[in-house]
Amino acid sequence: MTDISHSETCLGCSTCQHQSVCQAIHQSDEWDAVSLTKLIEKFEHTQPLVEFRNGEFIFYDESRRPYAFEAHRANSNAKLLEWIRHMTEKVWVTGPHINEFVRLAVKHLPRIKIDYSA
Repeated sequence: MTDISHSETCLGCSTCQHQSVCQAIHQSDEWDAVSLTKLIEKFEHTQPLVEFRNGEFIFYDESRRPYAFEAHRANSNAKLLEWIRHMTEKVWVTGPHINEFVRLAVKHLPRIKIDYSA
């Protein structure tokens, strides 16, 4: 087995959210950048960053620890904006987390209205 650090194989990201995937690859003797990229893409589609379940938004950090709050706490545009501000203060929350959060809010909370034409 080749002993290679995560930073040498992570396709250049400085704060990799796929560290567990990369570590799994390191345990194998057979890997390359193409297979790593395909594995990361598959991992991203099976491991959501944010979920809406049982009336809650659930954010996951890079270790898959959940951070949940009740959806009614973000059920207006003003409240949603406050939650976006709150969540972006967390060092582990990324742009894709926020994108998914907004997408789910628009889908599940009827009072949230986003004008994408602007």
